[in-house]
Amino acid sequence: MGFLEDEPANVPTCVKASDDKGHNVGISTRVPSEWVRHIDTLMKDRDLPYFNRGDLIRDAVFKHLKFLSDWGDEQHHSAYYSISALVRSQLADKTHEEFEKLMGIVEKNVTAYLELGDKDQAKRYVTKIVHLIERMPNTYWKDVYYIRLHKKYPGLLGLVSCAKW
Repeated sequence: MGFLEDEPANVPTCVKASDDKGHNVGISTRVPSEWVRHIDTLMKDRDLPYFNRGDLIRDAVFKHLKFLSDWGDEQHHSAYYSISALVRSQLADKTHEEFEKLMGIVEKNVTAYLELGDKDQAKRYVTKIVHLIERMPNTYWKDVYYIRLHKKYPGLLGLVSCAKW
């Protein structure tokens, strides 16, 4: 690929929107709203050479195409998979930490509702938490969270689907 000239991978560049002959093609895609917020946060950094979201995205695609074109290197594969495994592990740990915090808050709130004698509100609250868990990606932790809520609050789950348990 002629357009993948050798550039330092760690230096942000502003990749032109057109080739040397002025040709370009518009493409569009949908991305999660969190990505857009992250891109906008990055755009506020005045040290980056991007004028708009398109510049940043074009540069990211350019760098990734370069990465993929170099994919044949065996050392590159093993380093990529090692880093990916480490990142996935850290994300799983972070997710679990956040869940433990959430469970602490859930327990505190459910206990408060039950102490006030409002079992219906406690049930609505636990049901809301179950619905939040249902929106999570299907992972090991999602099942762990379902099981934990089911064991901790079997009388409060009401009509909430227990198919996973």
